[in-house]
Amino acid sequence: MQIKGLKIWLIIVAIIVVLGLLVGGSYLYNKYNTEQPLFKLYENVIEVKDFELKQEDNKLEIALELNKVQNLQNFYQEVDTETKEILANQEYTFILKGNTSEELEEISNEGQFVIYESLVKGNFREMATELKNLAQANGAEAFVFMDENNVYIQIQKDDKYLYEVIEWQSNYSGDGMGRDNNA
Repeated sequence: MQIKGLKIWLIIVAIIVVLGLLVGGSYLYNKYNTEQPLFKLYENVIEVKDFELKQEDNKLEIALELNKVQNLQNFYQEVDTETKEILANQEYTFILKGNTSEELEEISNEGQFVIYESLVKGNFREMATELKNLAQANGAEAFVFMDENNVYIQIQKDDKYLYEVIEWQSNYSGDGMGRDNNA
């Protein structure tokens, strides 16, 4: 069959070949410029026990199953920096998995009120103290770290450990008032 001198079967074959090249090229680009460098990175990090990459819409979801970590903030910042270098402008998110227990999950759940209240009120010392007291009352240990982007929570008891990174945006301006002078 022809339309205005063009063979339809030839056009269909050309479209299929072009689509195949585009899909194949995209797959190869992902494999060699994203997946392999990330696999190499996470395989060489002692704290990473296992990992999984999953593309969700336009965001890469990186699930890291962790061994015991000494300082969650230092670990997270190092891995995040190296991941940013590999992924350039691609959006991604980490999901951290520890060797947790129901008891640690309960401590974490109880602590959520303290954490989010502190993020709103800015009473961070209180948050750290209350989380440590809550963990201690349950025979566990809690460590709280902060930077301008995240709150890092480590709760551990015996050979069980739970890790949480909670994003927040600091509005601290350095004037002692905790407000954003650019607003």
